[in-house]
Amino acid sequence: MNKNIDFDIMRKPGFYNEVLERRKHNIDSAKNSGGWKSINECPICGFNDNTETQFTTVYSQYIYCKKCKCVYSNRIPTKQNTGKFEMKDFQEIKNLSEELIKKYRQDRFAEERIQIIKKYIKKDMNKCNLLDVGCSTGFFLEVAKKYFKNVSGMEKDKVTAEYAEKVLGIPIHTCDVSKIKESYDVITLFDVLEHIEKPLELLHSLKSKLNDNGIILAFTPNYHSISFRMLESGSTHLYPGHVVLFSEGTVDFISNELYMQKIMFETQGMDWFDMLAYDRDINKIPIDNSIIKKHVNKLQDITNALYDANSLRFILRK
Repeated sequence: MNKNIDFDIMRKPGFYNEVLERRKHNIDSAKNSGGWKSINECPICGFNDNTETQFTTVYSQYIYCKKCKCVYSNRIPTKQNTGKFEMKDFQEIKNLSEELIKKYRQDRFAEERIQIIKKYIKKDMNKCNLLDVGCSTGFFLEVAKKYFKNVSGMEKDKVTAEYAEKVLGIPIHTCDVSKIKESYDVITLFDVLEHIEKPLELLHSLKSKLNDNGIILAFTPNYHSISFRMLESGSTHLYPGHVVLFSEGTVDFISNELYMQKIMFETQGMDWFDMLAYDRDINKIPIDNSIIKKHVNKLQDITNALYDANSLRFILRK
């Protein structure tokens, strides 16, 4: 059994109202900063034939691609933000870092990620270089720097990158991958690929920065999960910033295209936490005494083991 997740920290009261408010904010931002553009072919494989609608939201339809087994939005903001947040100043970033309960996230999630990497790399971590793509404020890098020889980040939002570089004292790249001179043993992408309009192109570029036997570790939403099927358009993973959603079939397609070996695939998530939060915040159903809340971590463990959780994780080796 995996280390339990604290429901009251990760899905505090009002969580789902914040999700819907953020979605509305992103929709309004798109309207006011360039509008929308249509996506007429799969962002991964370019396929545009024999597709079907998987999810319908107020801002787009998510289309299932039968070739690479992904789901993609057919309408995205013209000015697509590849990160989750659009930062304006250091104080805003500092407040956000505190809001996200950084210490808990580091103890519960960053350390877990370190152990995954340790299991699959072929040399000691203290001899490895690591690049975290889409590092945001650097909560993972702050932990990773204790284990690796060298760590650096990549973050498109320049204010966020400057903040992370100042706080952590490590390089944070804001340039394109092609302009990075270093090579790496480990490249990580945590909740990044779903934001990228051409994720396969990004992964091709990152592969060129890997040393022999280097690995790419990625976390991204798994649309083929119980919470997607139950919540549908109410899923926390459906909002304008998410261009493309993966499945295990998508990972297999990508590994073949990249000529890289898929050495790990699993699903982990907070499906039952999301469904409970939805009932509490949106349906106004009391959940404190529910049997589901009492056993929520056990239910999630079962869901994870069935490869049915809402976040998938994979490792590709060069």
